[in-house]
Amino acid sequence: MKKPGEISRRTFLKGMAAGAIGTAVHGTFAAFADDTASSTSAESSALPGSQSYDIINCDVLIIGSGNNALFAADTAISEGRIVTFVDKGPYRQSGVTGMSWDYFLGQNHSVPIKALADTSVLENAEAYTRAWEFIDKKNKHNRFVYEVNHGQTLPDRDENGHYIPFLTEDRTQGQFLRRHKDFALVKSNVNVVDQTMITDILINDGRCVGAMGLHLPTGDFKIFRANAVIMATGGCTNIYGWRGVSSVTNSVTDNTADLDMAAFRHGARIINSEFANYDVMSVYPEGLSTAFGAAVCGDAQEPQCILDKDGELLFDLNDERIWTDRSFFCRFMAEQIDVHGRGTENHTIYINLGNYEPRYGNARNIPLLAKFGVDVRSEMIEGEPEMFEHGGSPICDAKMMTDFPGLFCGRNYRSGSGIMNNYYTGTYAGHCAAEYAKNNPVSEIDFSPALEEYKRLHEIRTRSCEDSVRPHEVRLAIQEAGYKALGPYRTTKSMEESLAQLEYVRQEMIPKMVPADTSQVFNIEWKHAIENYNLLDLAEMSVRASLMREETRDAYVRGEFPQIDDENWSCVIACSIDGDQMKLEKATYEDFNKMREG
Repeated sequence: MKKPGEISRRTFLKGMAAGAIGTAVHGTFAAFADDTASSTSAESSALPGSQSYDIINCDVLIIGSGNNALFAADTAISEGRIVTFVDKGPYRQSGVTGMSWDYFLGQNHSVPIKALADTSVLENAEAYTRAWEFIDKKNKHNRFVYEVNHGQTLPDRDENGHYIPFLTEDRTQGQFLRRHKDFALVKSNVNVVDQTMITDILINDGRCVGAMGLHLPTGDFKIFRANAVIMATGGCTNIYGWRGVSSVTNSVTDNTADLDMAAFRHGARIINSEFANYDVMSVYPEGLSTAFGAAVCGDAQEPQCILDKDGELLFDLNDERIWTDRSFFCRFMAEQIDVHGRGTENHTIYINLGNYEPRYGNARNIPLLAKFGVDVRSEMIEGEPEMFEHGGSPICDAKMMTDFPGLFCGRNYRSGSGIMNNYYTGTYAGHCAAEYAKNNPVSEIDFSPALEEYKRLHEIRTRSCEDSVRPHEVRLAIQEAGYKALGPYRTTKSMEESLAQLEYVRQEMIPKMVPADTSQVFNIEWKHAIENYNLLDLAEMSVRASLMREETRDAYVRGEFPQIDDENWSCVIACSIDGDQMKLEKATYEDFNKMREG
């Protein structure tokens, strides 16, 4: 098996025959190398120094390597496309997929997906319908069987090492599909470039023809040229608060909306940024606060473990909606804490497992917490509504393509539906991207946008000013504003205060943000500084969209507008850039699909 970052000899030769697809070309910005496309030269004097670069070519570039990415790759590979994964972390250990967390695997829907999607204005019903039809035609078997055959469900074992099933009528307990990453690596037409942060997409004449960014261990600049690009980086929740050593989220710290905000800066419309989903994660002891693999939680699958400030059950366990409707679960929790005063003075609640046997992801952390003197069975430990999914992503048409031809997004849906829908949307996005790549090969490329991105990144690294602020100070200010405004209970006052703070960050802190280290090698502050631009944009658009939507919907309660208002808000809110200002407007998937269909 080849190692991450390596490319097999067979892939290399196949790529050469296909016009350098799947190969890497090395050169410098002073004179772009001829890599079978037209080249663009740049003045070396305009650069901070002589910087080498790589150009990696492929049919389909997949940015991310989680569930959505793996399902997309599976389809693109099976349709004969050469695929390159770009992973911000170490391939196989990065992101949610690398953490072996558990989730509940649902079976295929027994009714057409369109009927389900039509119940929410936040989901693209046409895309879901086509995804369903494609998968039904392609696979001819149940999603449940597909997952089980990949060996990643039923993670609990008894004392003899046999699997213990966690089964209900329509679901079983599973794990994120780390093994799928191994399956992908043995394919001859797959390449992996990991520990590489994509900082911008490459747009030529309105079409996405690739992406670019930094190899984090070395600081080397990389350019990826592709016939189609799939965004599969998940929803960024790291705009939401800070407690102890992490954001108030169980999601991964590397997900900082880099790709979504790059598309936004080029003019793509970002929708559903006001929406998020929450559960309850233990935040004590603070050294482990909300760590994805080190806490216990009581979410919508385990509400019997969630207590109010007086030690009473927070939820009515006889109410079926608590168990089946995640959005209702979140709204009810928000009202109990912020309206009825059942939360602590810190707006937190408590978790106590008692004699309950929790699912895999929580059970494995009971002995870990015991090492820190925390007995989750006998004690009430502090828990907090944490943001585990965020909804902002580019609007996509019925073929999963964004405002830019060639740029696809498998994650174009509301928060809270990610894991269950990755199979459908990822698989279908892979097919659409593979089809597009086959019919629309990239020929000549203007590389001048890459030079501008190179300059931007190195200006952030090398800048200096008086009264400078460190990147972590900027990040904390962004997250403080996000926590104030983007929780499950929101008020006009808190959101307006948040916008004022974010404006201060943009005008006063960002221009003075200076990394202490100017090295290119493993410069974490440089990485954080680049990410802060993305976090700031995402936080601001999320707050502005929340203010604009004067109703309660999905997983949050709007204090001044406690009811759902379908008459006025049966739409998505699309945020785009207009000059140097954010523009928000109502939009529908139907209009976008019709526009794309011509």
